[in-house]
Amino acid sequence: MRFNKLIVGMLLLSLVAGVVGGCTGSDIGSGTGTIKDVTTEEASQLIQKNKGNADFVVLDVRTLVEFATGHVEGAIEIDYYAPDFRDKLNALDKNKTYLVYCQSGHRSRNASDLMQELGFSKGYNIVGGILQWKKDGLPVVK
Repeated sequence: MRFNKLIVGMLLLSLVAGVVGGCTGSDIGSGTGTIKDVTTEEASQLIQKNKGNADFVVLDVRTLVEFATGHVEGAIEIDYYAPDFRDKLNALDKNKTYLVYCQSGHRSRNASDLMQELGFSKGYNIVGGILQWKKDGLPVVK
């Protein structure tokens, strides 16, 4: 009986710590910058809002072959699988805002983690990647 109370107490403490800590699951990493998950609709709105803004960059982390099959207009490509991927990311201006995507969301999530680690100040990760983007009827260019 006493053991059960101890377990329940520990579970409650863990729950309270999680709530107080404010972890929502949408922010990646624990550094000073924030990379937030966004839906394709939110991403599209961000792109429209930042048209002509040189400090807003759409970053496609798929391979060049994938990129050539269709990408978000204005996106730059840096291949997540390239051996120098980390170096190429690290060379980017960390003060700009990045909207990152890949095919399904997995590589862009990992790239976002790395960007957070490298000290990027702000960014967004498109949940579901270009597959969700297309499924939602949003435009791509070749």
